Amino acid sequence: MYESELLPDSIAIGIDDEKFWTLTPRRLKIYFDGHHKKLLMDDVKSYHIGVYAYEAVSTALGNAFRKKTQKAYTYREKPILLELEEKEKANLPLTEDEKKRQTELLFAKLGMMQANFVRTHKENEDEAISVK
Repeated sequence: MYESELLPDSIAIGIDDEKFWTLTPRRLKIYFDGHHKKLLMDDVKSYHIGVYAYEAVSTALGNAFRKKTQKAYTYREKPILLELEEKEKANLPLTEDEKKRQTELLFAKLGMMQANFVRTHKENEDEAISVK
């Protein structure tokens, strides 16, 4: 089981064959958990890229189709998180739009935490069932 199931998974996350045989199961789990965290961070990064792309396209289309009497839309000057950090340090109140963005980011983080919790507890239930 150890070789047939875990070795291919280990190779897939970048642990070479030689290193694999020196790791204990507990240490191997640490590598798998670290890889999972990296995937989550990549997913959050992809989400943020999507938010920025959506905002850029919305700004461009909004300006292309706005009436001449309407004010031109502008794309943000700084990244969202940097803007929030600066305002937090300066103790400036957040605008409604910034509050909305901050809430969306919080819900995205909570959604990932929930998915991780469900996955972890499902694995624990599966292990408990297989032990019986």
